[in-house]
Amino acid sequence: MATLIDLRRRIRSVKNTRQLTKAMKSVSAAKLKRAQNQVYQTRPFSQKLASILSNIRARTPDLKHPFFNEREEETVDIVIITGDKGLCGAFNSNTLKFAESKVKELKDEGKIVNTIILGKKGYDFLRFKGGEIKDYFIGIFMKLDYIKSVEISDKIISDFLEGKSDAVYMIYNKFHSVSKTEIAFEKLLPIGEMEEIEEEEMLEYEFEPSPEEIFESLLPIYLKNYFYRVLLESAASEHAARMVAMDLATRNASDMIDSLTLTMNKIRQAAITKEILEITTATEAMKK
Repeated sequence: MATLIDLRRRIRSVKNTRQLTKAMKSVSAAKLKRAQNQVYQTRPFSQKLASILSNIRARTPDLKHPFFNEREEETVDIVIITGDKGLCGAFNSNTLKFAESKVKELKDEGKIVNTIILGKKGYDFLRFKGGEIKDYFIGIFMKLDYIKSVEISDKIISDFLEGKSDAVYMIYNKFHSVSKTEIAFEKLLPIGEMEEIEEEEMLEYEFEPSPEEIFESLLPIYLKNYFYRVLLESAASEHAARMVAMDLATRNASDMIDSLTLTMNKIRQAAITKEILEITTATEAMKK
């Protein structure tokens, strides 16, 4: 049975842990707010750009571009986006389990699958499992910026254009709200059917320069912006998961402190009652 000294030490230790988890929750909340704002600021530009490209493509059905070239998928690149740190609940483990199932599914179809890892947790997991890693990027979420995102996306796009991969897929956590994120599996390249434009919504454009030149200029911007938005969504999802996990840990620590304090008070009460009983017994014995 635990002694009073042991209980005091455990209570002090849990209080220190609670202080740490509470601080981590506050830090994650601040980072989430910033990441959430970046996601909301990036989405309108991406959506508007996609709308413009869809409109132009709808009016120019014979338009050709390497990014739209469908070919038999023999070699596939999968970009798996995880976090660089832990203590965020099942954020990383769920993403990696989903990625494992997708990789197995594609391999069962007879495809060669190359994995590109973003995030230390994903890299450590695949290295431990002995999986083959085509490329990896660690520490990008410490200070996520557009320039670093473009460097990574340029490399992935270049491999596709050079024929080193027939398709590129992305696995990441899509951010909806603090309490809701979902693991997404989306094709980056080749670009499939873009959003359909209703006939009455189609705008008239006078092309200067030609539609081909416009696509040549806008499509790389669209893809790079899309890739950057995916990274922002994943970062926001990670901060949300960590904030929720730290909030739960803080509440669990408070419950444990209450339970330990109750146990300690019961032991102290029992000890006091025992001492009073001994004093009473001794007093009665002396009277006799």
